Amino acid sequence: GTLAEWGDDHFHTWSARSNLAALLVANKKPAEAVPMLRAVVARRTASEGEHSPATISARSLLAAAIKDLDQFEEAEAIYRAILVSCKITYADDHQTPSAAQHNLGILLAESDRFEEAADFLLQAWQTRRSKLREGHPDTANTLRNLKHVWKELGLDPDAELELISKQ
Repeated sequence: GTLAEWGDDHFHTWSARSNLAALLVANKKPAEAVPMLRAVVARRTASEGEHSPATISARSLLAAAIKDLDQFEEAEAIYRAILVSCKITYADDHQTPSAAQHNLGILLAESDRFEEAADFLLQAWQTRRSKLREGHPDTANTLRNLKHVWKELGLDPDAELELISKQ
């Protein structure tokens, strides 16, 4: 499968572009990834709609790359739009929204917006705990970040967890 074989507009061509962009983000080259990801998001939106799983996935990568460029406002707007799409596409207890909640929580914490951050991280953690399992790395990662945010708010993380487990 090559570009010559599939052509510029084939699903696999766009998947390859998306994968290449993901590699660029992983290798700390967000500036190279962003234009590619904007094109992938535009293509996914046009072909499958704004709320499709493929579009949500592409937008999530775009938000991460934009955040890596310290463009927090745009990244936040994209994460919030992803959460809207997730509500439309997935059931309330589906694990896909938890990634956007987690990422938005981290972004808000890095912007010193700890109250909001705690809300999103708590939602993400509760979903991950029920869907993935307690010991899953994603669940543990969200909890670690949530505890950090609670400390920033002057709260005792252990006491907060105790309160939640009683609900």
